Amino acid sequence: LYKGIFLSKKHALMFKLNFIGLITACSLSIFFMGCNDDDVDINASMTATINGESWEAVIPGASYSLGQMGIVGVSSNDQNVILSISLPILEPGSFQFDQSSTDGAIAYTETTGAIAHTFNGSLAANATVAITSIDTAAMLLSGTFEAFCVRAIDNSEVTITDGQFTNVPYETELPATSSSLS
Repeated sequence: LYKGIFLSKKHALMFKLNFIGLITACSLSIFFMGCNDDDVDINASMTATINGESWEAVIPGASYSLGQMGIVGVSSNDQNVILSISLPILEPGSFQFDQSSTDGAIAYTETTGAIAHTFNGSLAANATVAITSIDTAAMLLSGTFEAFCVRAIDNSEVTITDGQFTNVPYETELPATSSSLS
């Protein structure tokens, strides 16, 4: 039972795995919002069309840890696109997700902290991500994405098309915080 909804063991596991990946990606967005201009690769970009409107991340970023790649973009008006992909081997690949997928998550929020639209909130929802290149020496990745997402609490829909991320820097370790240094 989850918030009054009965879930099978398979769906409960899927929900937990996608939720963990989403939380990982969300923590990345907090990390990248704290970057200063010296930390940003000015050649990095992340763009998409969301419900017919152009969207562009101000500072896209990514993190790879424990076989999980998280890619985050936050626009100038605080809209967030978060991709989380199970990637046991750091190499390019194509991934298709639907409600039963347990190896990835895509979320869109209208503002930081808002309840997310996700691809696994409805039987009709789905998503595709392609990582087209990974430069492990420079720690940059590029690819494409699209998704049809639903927000479970009100069944509102978001369509993400023409998503691209280019030369997005990724970290394999998060930097120490002031509390971890003491």
